[in-house]
Amino acid sequence: MAHSKQHPIGDTNNHSASTLAQLNALISDANVKSELRTVNTYTANQTLTTNNDIVICKTNEFTVSLYTAVGNSGKELEIINHYSNVNNITISGTINGVTSRELAPKNSITIFSDGTEWLIK
Repeated sequence: MAHSKQHPIGDTNNHSASTLAQLNALISDANVKSELRTVNTYTANQTLTTNNDIVICKTNEFTVSLYTAVGNSGKELEIINHYSNVNNITISGTINGVTSRELAPKNSITIFSDGTEWLIK
């Protein structure tokens, strides 16, 4: 039975240093996107910012206002109406050319910015 010997990271005897350098280069590459997303829960009117990623709307009917899509290319928002009653959440802001949308209870929408407008994903 063959056994492979494990070398610690940075061990130059097995070229780990060059592999580590390549990995560090990938991590620092601007094209690598973090999978960590911010989750915020709101219960009243809210104007979103670029710090929002996942927005959970609870309790009564209220309005969530979008920030501008201009200059925010690649930014994604997921808005969830967690309320189980009949109250809709109003999304104020243009999405796919429509200036305002109603989000029914227990529904969600994911949108992204192409740098000029919000589009449904």
